[in-house]
Amino acid sequence: MWQRSYPRKYGLEVTEQEGTCVKAAHCRFCKYYGRQVPLSNRKRGPRKTDQFYTVPFRADLIVKHLEGQHTDKWAEYVALSPNEQDTFFNLVQPRANTMYHYMDMEGDEINLVMSTKIVDVIIGEMLFRPEDELDAANDDDLAGISDRNRNIEKLRRSALQLFKLNENKDGYTVSIKRVMRFKLAIQHVSCGLSFRQVATTIEQTKNTCKIAKLGGLNDTIVGQYVRILVGHALQVISNILASDDVWAFAISFDGSQHRGTTFFNVRIRVSVNGVLHNLHLIAMPHFDRHTAANQEAMLVKLLGALFAGWTRKLIGVTTDGEKTNMGHINDVQVRMVRCAEFKVVQIWCALHQLDLVVHVAVDEVDDGTWLKTAYTLSTYLRKQSNLITEMGETCPKKTNRWLALRSVLKFYITHALRIVVFLNERRKQVGNAAPPFLTPSWWLLTYALAPVIAIIIETVVKLQARDLVICQQRQLLVLLANDIRDMFKVRHINDEADNAFDDLPIADYVRRENSFMLLATLREYVDDLGTRAQAHWLAIDANEKTIVLETIAQFAIGLLDGIIKVEAERDPANNAAIDLAPLVMPMDLVKMRSSTFISEVIEPRKAQLQATAWTDDQINAIENDHRKLLTAYRRENGISSIVDQHDHTTSFNEAWDSLDGARFDQLRRFCAGLATVFPNSTSVESDFSILKWELDEFRKSLLDLSLEGIFQAKQFEMLDNIGCILTPILGLLQ
Repeated sequence: MWQRSYPRKYGLEVTEQEGTCVKAAHCRFCKYYGRQVPLSNRKRGPRKTDQFYTVPFRADLIVKHLEGQHTDKWAEYVALSPNEQDTFFNLVQPRANTMYHYMDMEGDEINLVMSTKIVDVIIGEMLFRPEDELDAANDDDLAGISDRNRNIEKLRRSALQLFKLNENKDGYTVSIKRVMRFKLAIQHVSCGLSFRQVATTIEQTKNTCKIAKLGGLNDTIVGQYVRILVGHALQVISNILASDDVWAFAISFDGSQHRGTTFFNVRIRVSVNGVLHNLHLIAMPHFDRHTAANQEAMLVKLLGALFAGWTRKLIGVTTDGEKTNMGHINDVQVRMVRCAEFKVVQIWCALHQLDLVVHVAVDEVDDGTWLKTAYTLSTYLRKQSNLITEMGETCPKKTNRWLALRSVLKFYITHALRIVVFLNERRKQVGNAAPPFLTPSWWLLTYALAPVIAIIIETVVKLQARDLVICQQRQLLVLLANDIRDMFKVRHINDEADNAFDDLPIADYVRRENSFMLLATLREYVDDLGTRAQAHWLAIDANEKTIVLETIAQFAIGLLDGIIKVEAERDPANNAAIDLAPLVMPMDLVKMRSSTFISEVIEPRKAQLQATAWTDDQINAIENDHRKLLTAYRRENGISSIVDQHDHTTSFNEAWDSLDGARFDQLRRFCAGLATVFPNSTSVESDFSILKWELDEFRKSLLDLSLEGIFQAKQFEMLDNIGCILTPILGLLQ
């Protein structure tokens, strides 16, 4: 039973009490110091939680805990006088308030195992320049090789020495000592710090927090960590692809040149346990000619080194419209489709298509004069320091990005009066360069086109979501087309009843191909642009008014027709595909009959499912789950209300997570495989932005292998979590 002397005698703290009866107590040694784990060959991991005691408070068990888990501190405590024991914990911070509570202070070493092909083929060959001269060099003599190639070979050998060949000659192992230091280094690299900054930051952390295990780090060791991480990350991705849970994956790729080197970037989308993941695979240097055959060889070599059975799981290939990547005879995309054992969805990035459509439409406005003037005005205003100081704002820089054009037009409209006054003042000053001349017509077009550019940008931002699926992209483009149609009241000739269009006077409308706009409707649109736009409208004559209205109409109709023709799914001839990617969202599946779902969604992929270790029972469970979903939607208000709240902005993972746990697990896993197809290549483009940021003018000597390690550091935690799901021993952060 509880004794009044226990708090002082055993260092306990009462946590629950009823009157004078103590119900529970907390070990203050655990609270303030944590457990002291003895060094032994124990098989189980040590407990890290605090010790609590309840009735009957056995003294022998309390002493056993103190002697076994707090050996040093307990020995120190019992040697003190009663008065000293009362103040023993006073100046100590609870462990939960310190960094020690959140760090693994005991794990000193982990072993990372990688396959032979990942180290020898991907790291040893694909991430270093394949010079013929290097092949002739042996381990002992690098004579006769140019200085540059000799340096490349030394760097390659140095990098490969980090990976130790296993005794059975199958695979490599890297031992990481001071695991906490390794984790912190990788996490700091992922934030954008240079290797030297990482080493300095961790050294300061060591000194401040008095953590000796963080010591001894320098930029060379950080570089080694990053290079090792490449092998580990690729091994995790290899394990993901080889998992029976993963029946499909998709790739997206593109090339870009930076600082004299062309980088070939590849991303991969997979689903693990029904959860969609968009992963960076590799950004490797491309030294050969940029032909479709060479790029195909790189991809086949890469995927083959990762997983020998990739050809039966490939379900989608996405790229931009560049001819090498996406021709109609022998481009990279078609070549990769031929390698696959089952049907592959070919995607031409919808954002690239939309970009081309908008470019054409905007360039046609006033024969390109409007856009050229907008660019010239931006350049001019950015040089006017006095105006910038007065307004407290600098005109945005006009670039090829539509986001920049929206910002520029918004700036012009917001500061229109001050800009006009300033330009007139500058024009009167002798000796100054003539500023751009802005006509009332130019201003009218600016006011008229700015709202259109704004809604296009809103759609572009939504299309850049990394977890977007094809059916959502399709819906976003439909909504964009509808918004533009409603904004300008564009009408289609074939939609007019009883040939009403033929009865319209030719002076009352503007026609382009099979669409037209009434001039009266255009006039209403201009009226709604505001008083400042009206002032410019009143400043032009009737003939110029007609030209402005016709320009707006031609722009609107041309833009709308182009957007309607945007279709991501392509056939082998690079035409819009007849068979579109299937629907995979709950909001769409509840509207699909069971027979339709079986014939149009399951049957086309049944052979592929069987080839990737899915049993007939699992495939049948997909059908059953779909029928259960239909029934639940009809009969359960909870399910129907949740699904009805979904729209085109609800992500795949969010939509399925909102349903009842694992109730439709097999259906979700199947749909997740279908959803892996990249709807566009924006995530690949974002990788190039990271690449150009990391490989700046101050890091020109950064190894391609180290650059790839930086990419992998940014998704280290995500890969670690996935690895723990598939094989718990793969986890490093758990």
